[in-house]
This record gives sequence, C-alpha cells and structure tokens, in this order.
Amino acid sequence: GADPPQLHLHKVQPSDTIQGLSLQYGVGVDQLKAMNDLPTDSIIQCSQLIIPRENSAPKPKAEASPEVTLHKRMRAESAGVTMQEAKAYLGMADGDVEEALEMWKGDKEWEDKQAPSKPAASS
Repeated sequence: GADPPQLHLHKVQPSDTIQGLSLQYGVGVDQLKAMNDLPTDSIIQCSQLIIPRENSAPKPKAEASPEVTLHKRMRAESAGVTMQEAKAYLGMADGDVEEALEMWKGDKEWEDKQAPSKPAASS
C-alpha cells in the first residue's frame, strides 16, 4: 500500500512566514494551518511546525530553479547540454523536471542511434 505521509518538524525562524514555508516545502498554506491547528496565517508564536512531506524533502534554501536542477542532471549525462535545451524540455514537460529528463533521454537515445558517430569497431 501507499506509505503514510512523512512528517517533518520545521524549527520556526523569526524570518519565516507561512507563505514562505508553503513555497519551501511545496505544501499548501491551508494544509500547514490544518496540520498545526493555526487559526490565522501567523506563525510567530510557534517554535516549530509540522510539515507533511508527501512528495519529497524540502527544497534547498538556495532555491535552485527547476531549470537549474534539470540542467545539472542533463549535464551529468552529457556535458554539452545548454541551459536553453533544459528550458525547452522543461517547457514541454509543463515544468516537471523528471518528465523533462525522461523526454530528453529518449530524444538523446534516438539521436545517438541516428548519428553515425564512430564507426563500429570491427572484430
């Protein structure tokens, strides 16, 4: 069966806002308020908040954009990939990094088959 959603405890910093945490963790504001019994959007009074983690770990604070994430992963497999390519695939995949990566890999495999790159070594 499906795993129950994992919970993450976030230590509230003076600079934190519920909107900011919603973006950082990819969780709706209403969901955060419900999990933590918050009557308003104010989180100043909280020392920590419970963050549901259905999908994945929190995004790094540096906030790498999907383009940058995809570009890094594409470059790991093929050094010559440009940021424009990454953005193009991300656009086709509606911003879904995993889907964009799969599309790119599929195209790359097809191109590798088409291109007579190196002649096959004859035994």
